[in-house]
Amino acid sequence: MNAPEPTVIHSRRKKADMASVIGAAILGGGLGALAAQYVNLSSSAVALVVVGIVMHAWGMLERRRLDAAAPRIWWVEALYWACWLAILVIIGGIAFVRE
Repeated sequence: MNAPEPTVIHSRRKKADMASVIGAAILGGGLGALAAQYVNLSSSAVALVVVGIVMHAWGMLERRRLDAAAPRIWWVEALYWACWLAILVIIGGIAFVRE
């Protein structure tokens, strides 16, 4: 099986980066909407957070998959896992407040 051309790999990395950034932006907007409401969660705010989490997570996973052969840098790894921890905390916070 032939390996994809470097331009195809570059394009896929850029798409993964863009999905991650857009997801993080949507997540931030959703968190802002939640903070504006403080405890009273509106359905649109929760939907924004969920969409943001899904897009950001997909982007992170895709970028990590595409960069699998690259050497690991400790602070990049720390940020990657800190981001997953933050996502879990956000999901837990939504579940806790919704109850």
